[in-house]
Amino acid sequence: MAHTIFHSTRVPLTLWFYAMLHFANSASGVNSRFLLRHLGVSNVAALRICRRIRQHLAMIDKNRLMGGTRNVVNVRLVTHRRVRRREKGKKRSARIFLIADEAHANSTVMLSPLRHDLIKVIRDKCQPGVKVITTCYDTSRVLSHYGTRLQKAEFSPTYFIDRPEIDDVLTGFLSYFREPVFLQYKGVDRRNLWMYLKEFEFRYNRRNASETIFDDMISQFPILGKKEILELESWNSRCSSSRLTGLT
Repeated sequence: MAHTIFHSTRVPLTLWFYAMLHFANSASGVNSRFLLRHLGVSNVAALRICRRIRQHLAMIDKNRLMGGTRNVVNVRLVTHRRVRRREKGKKRSARIFLIADEAHANSTVMLSPLRHDLIKVIRDKCQPGVKVITTCYDTSRVLSHYGTRLQKAEFSPTYFIDRPEIDDVLTGFLSYFREPVFLQYKGVDRRNLWMYLKEFEFRYNRRNASETIFDDMISQFPILGKKEILELESWNSRCSSSRLTGLT
């Protein structure tokens, strides 16, 4: 158990695996109040279990490169509302950069979605030489620095009747993530938003083989020390705190 999801835990492993089973089977997400009632643990323990499980799911899929068999990805920059910010006077929203191939989706929380930041995320998370397309005009504008730089994504404006299948993956993931988060959590802290995204990603990317979700969760237990968690956060949340660590 050392340096894994179970490091220094006093909660029985049977309860941990029972909580992981709920994460695997729930399409709308699992919050700490739910685990508090079902596991009979304290609120602090329930919060820690939820947090560690989400970090565990993010670590399992960390090294997957986007591109699929066609080596083509669709990218989109979206704004997520109902985000809690601890700083006064800050916007209650966050920008999320989404990447999808023909089967999988990947998300990155962005502090300032500038052209060079988006290009770096594409290089980090996609296969070499991948073809980048976007059906979003705003995303196309950002990737060309509002018309002053070379376009880094092929802009493919589409209508409903000729929308490519790869665009359906992004649209499907947004619908899968947004509605449960708005109804279940009533808002997510911006610092923790990336963990919620990775929880929903883990299930969504296995939607065609849902019977394998729980097996994939318990098939490996990667190291989750403080250093690994900082790297994981900087990999999925390109925010100011991550820049200070020098990991992005």
